[in-house]
Amino acid sequence: MKNLLKIVVVLFMTILTIVSCDNNETNETILNSTNRKSELYSESEILKVLNNNTAEVECKGSCNDCTMIVSLVTGIGQCGCNDCKLVISTRQSNGNINEDIKDKEKLIQSLYNLDFFQSSYTRFLEYSEKKYGVKAIKSEGIEFYSNDDVIAVLFKFKDTKGELQSVMYSQTINTEGKVLGPKFEIDCTGSCGCKEQFNFNTGTASCSCADCVMTVTQI
Repeated sequence: MKNLLKIVVVLFMTILTIVSCDNNETNETILNSTNRKSELYSESEILKVLNNNTAEVECKGSCNDCTMIVSLVTGIGQCGCNDCKLVISTRQSNGNINEDIKDKEKLIQSLYNLDFFQSSYTRFLEYSEKKYGVKAIKSEGIEFYSNDDVIAVLFKFKDTKGELQSVMYSQTINTEGKVLGPKFEIDCTGSCGCKEQFNFNTGTASCSCADCVMTVTQI
């Protein structure tokens, strides 16, 4: 009888432990998810903070693979090697460093979580593979821009020859800071080290040098 009682107690404690573990795991997942969402800027807040500013994120260091990979699951950019640091800088439309934006990591992570960025990033991977034969998961840097009318993102990457390339995506926004269509892909190609540039005053893109051909595709 005593042995039977012991078995019943052990079984009860085992079941209680399993249920407790399951509940803890579930609560932790929900808690982390809730906290993560609460820590991010809303879409309208992002555009308000970013307005007339450039936010650039890149990896800097002395190791061979100092590039950045962005996870669309976590919304976090990670550098490819140990001696490599994720650097975030913000500049005003006139090019001056803007230190008024305090929580830069929060801004970048919030930008990564925008549907605009995620769809642009997916398109960018397709673009780099189709045009240059490399699926550019590793980035040399990402720049975000916004004014009252447009939000844009520029991806920098290296092609199979090790040469730096870039492409820009832009989309219009309304007076409430909501992103809406259409979306455009802006691609400058030439032998002068072409790069797409964003004009804050007009909300338009241009190429960085004369020997450049611009291709604009609505997507």
